[in-house]
Amino acid sequence: ATRRKLLNEVQDLRGTVRVYCRPQPIRVSSSSRSPNEKNLGIISVPSHETLLVHRERVPGTDGISHTTPMSFEFDRVFSPDSSQNELYSEMEEGVLGGLDGYNVCLMAYGQTGSGKTHTMVGDYSLVLEEVDDEVPKAMFRSKGLHLQAMGQLFTIAEKRSQRYQDSFSIT
Repeated sequence: ATRRKLLNEVQDLRGTVRVYCRPQPIRVSSSSRSPNEKNLGIISVPSHETLLVHRERVPGTDGISHTTPMSFEFDRVFSPDSSQNELYSEMEEGVLGGLDGYNVCLMAYGQTGSGKTHTMVGDYSLVLEEVDDEVPKAMFRSKGLHLQAMGQLFTIAEKRSQRYQDSFSIT
């Protein structure tokens, strides 16, 4: 009851949709810099809510080239090396709201190769077992948001099965 009350207060203050960002480290291409120049990142995270993209130098009207960073704001910006557990801990309360009857949707958006599958499913490899060559087995080095959420929801549902009958729909 306390969790539901607090979640309702947070929903009223922040709204129901949250947008998080975990950028991949983007590097300046080696062809655009001299051999002695360091590989500098073009993304910086000055706060937990802001992401800066440092664009290429453009000539100014005064004859001096300038860079103007583009700023984007999110509910939370994670560093590129944030762990899956760090991401999930930020979203855990919202996920647990599903047990209180709220609809929950976790989704990832981005370009091909930007890390959506890594964030949602995790870091895994498929291995064929010697016993059953037909069905590959997934070996996880780290579980993504979906797997962590399902694991926690199923564990809680099992523990409270005497009082509640939980049903889940995953698409």
